[in-house]
Amino acid sequence: MKYRKYFQRFQNSNLKIYEFNESLPSNLENLTFIKQLIEIEDFDKDDMDSMIEYVLLMLKTKKNINNWSCSGEITHLDLLDLENNTILEWKNKWRAKYRKFDESSHNDLALELVDDMRSKTITHNVLPNDLAISNGYLYHLSETPEIGWRKDWKKYKK
Repeated sequence: MKYRKYFQRFQNSNLKIYEFNESLPSNLENLTFIKQLIEIEDFDKDDMDSMIEYVLLMLKTKKNINNWSCSGEITHLDLLDLENNTILEWKNKWRAKYRKFDESSHNDLALELVDDMRSKTITHNVLPNDLAISNGYLYHLSETPEIGWRKDWKKYKK
């Protein structure tokens, strides 16, 4: 127990990131996280290249997390900590952005938030230090949706 945190810190730095050949779901524009990104004008609704890129990042991240979990390289508690800490980090940034909300700058604030979250690697001592995996995890959380980019993002909850 005394040395657990040291072992854990080095254990996840060596997680192997696998590439997967995924078949994409049909109607990418109907995915919740894609709808959110189109709404804030992160890309145009006809920009299939961006949609494909982001969906592939999300799928790669989900597959790797499932693989690491099944092989025992990360635990269920690790995943809960990762999710809780990532949501808390997002929530703090979301609150800061929308503290002084002005409808005319709604999408600008949302774009700043998504850009800020994308630019930092999220590991929380669980994920490897990899920006692609980090961004894919954000897309996964906004697909479920546990996070969103606009002030009214909860309208996407099913």
